[in-house]
Amino acid sequence: MGAACAHRRLAGPLALLAALLLGGASLAFAQMESPLKGYGLPQLETDRVYVSAYLDRLLGVNEDDYRFEAVLYFYNSWRDTKAFEMVTNNTIKMLTDPNFKCGSPCSNVIDNNLCCDGIYLPSFFFKNAYGFPQDREILFNIYAAEDGSMLREVRVHGIFYQPMSFRHYPFDSFDLLIELRFFDPTILIDTTALYGAKHNGVTVVPSSGGRKLFTYGLGDDASSWEVKSFLLESYAVDMGEWFDSFSDLKSAGGDPMPLAPADTNSSGGYTNADGRPANVYTGVTDQLLAVLIEVERFWRPALINSVLPVVLVFCLAVFVFFTEPTELATRLEMIVALFLALTAVQFVLSDSLPTSSYVVPTQQLVLATYIFLFLIALESILVYHIVERHAKRQQAERRREAYRRYCKLRDQGKLAGGANPPLSAADTVAHLPASGLAFSEDEADAAAAGSIEDGASKPWAAANGVNGVNGSAAAAPAIAPGAAPVTSPPPEPFDAPAGPAPPRRRFGLFGGGFFSRPRAAKASHSVAAARGPRRLTSFQQMTADEALGQYVGFMVDLVAAVVLSLCYIITAILIFTLQSGYIDLFLVD
Repeated sequence: MGAACAHRRLAGPLALLAALLLGGASLAFAQMESPLKGYGLPQLETDRVYVSAYLDRLLGVNEDDYRFEAVLYFYNSWRDTKAFEMVTNNTIKMLTDPNFKCGSPCSNVIDNNLCCDGIYLPSFFFKNAYGFPQDREILFNIYAAEDGSMLREVRVHGIFYQPMSFRHYPFDSFDLLIELRFFDPTILIDTTALYGAKHNGVTVVPSSGGRKLFTYGLGDDASSWEVKSFLLESYAVDMGEWFDSFSDLKSAGGDPMPLAPADTNSSGGYTNADGRPANVYTGVTDQLLAVLIEVERFWRPALINSVLPVVLVFCLAVFVFFTEPTELATRLEMIVALFLALTAVQFVLSDSLPTSSYVVPTQQLVLATYIFLFLIALESILVYHIVERHAKRQQAERRREAYRRYCKLRDQGKLAGGANPPLSAADTVAHLPASGLAFSEDEADAAAAGSIEDGASKPWAAANGVNGVNGSAAAAPAIAPGAAPVTSPPPEPFDAPAGPAPPRRRFGLFGGGFFSRPRAAKASHSVAAARGPRRLTSFQQMTADEALGQYVGFMVDLVAAVVLSLCYIITAILIFTLQSGYIDLFLVD
């Protein structure tokens, strides 16, 4: 019983210890070294290392995280006259001596083939490597020739990070950078004791390269991107100047190896060429190799998915000019609907557009379309007020006349006691227009056609014994003897012309404009009998102010449609013309 309890108590700690050990092992395996890691010390004749790089496949460009994934083959070549002999001896020993174990095989393709122990292998570090996939295929081969020529082949599958710019989206093109840093051991090790002379250092020389090597066949290079060119560039920088330029904080006073000394006391009294305190890397040359892969976006899919819907929204907005300017509500409803449609398009495009600190050309086109829709709305309101200026002025005059009649009734005391007499009771005030108190255009037209009785003429007709509908005198009261004869009211200045009501005039950019002559509306038989058989055209029913307003509105509509359309086309062309093409992200001197 006790043993069982003790076993249960130990089971938990042992399991935890096993989990920690396995986790540590997994973490150790997860930390990968550079595929181009080297070893050894170069011979005196090894003064140059030639680097060739070939892109096998661009696997993808991550625009959200500013990373890209690619597979490349690197080939390093140099001269080492002792390497062939060393490889031969090591290989014979490995094959004949069962106790010998090769620490550095010349290939991972086949085991127990060649042994490269003790030779020099150039070492490179990927500066902008984000990581190397765990399940990638690893390939390396080292070849030694009798004449002292050496060649190293390495397959590299990695994910790399870099700054990216999408200012020219969707017509953008830029370089993908893979930056390698060369480690020269002769900078730290004095070879005089080994070779009898000091080594002058190893220089990196870019050699051949290409956009494609072993991968062939039809199809695109990568999703959304095409590889346009491939370039190798080498350059050297003073690491001391590098730290001087990019150190935002100064080294502490007691730092024995200051990278950014605050004064000469921290640097031990040493200064650089500019007189500034020297850091530990001042004068140390750092050799870098840049692999530049120029890519260009497939602009046709982006043009169809991002630009075309926005342009179509503006094209639909042009149809606003085909509606009558008097239908302001219809025009504004169309513009608001297009605003909502453009907003929906913008939400859809936000998922496909790259996120950046600046406004990309496609977003600029969306903003320009918003502005042009707003201008069309302003133009519609302006044209509406131009065309309806005469009718609104008459409406304002009727309101003022009605208010004057109201004030007259109030002054006469006819509103006392809550009385609500008609405005015609103020008989000493000037007569209203024939349309009376009709404030809308439809009521005014109906009053002119005789369908609405004029409230201002009813009291006069009743006082003179005339029926306002059929013109009879059946209800006329008797005239007292000696009374003054009844006279007709004075002519009213705003009386509408006799005849049928004027039809609603169609007016638009191409739909029955000012110069069209619509047929007059048919009047009823009673109106025709009372006012005669004469029929008027729209010109005869139109005043000079109305004609001028409609003509000016027509011309404003026409000019606005042409000017706004041309300006939008020019704006769209300039947005994508001035912001397209290659962007140089890296200036390699």
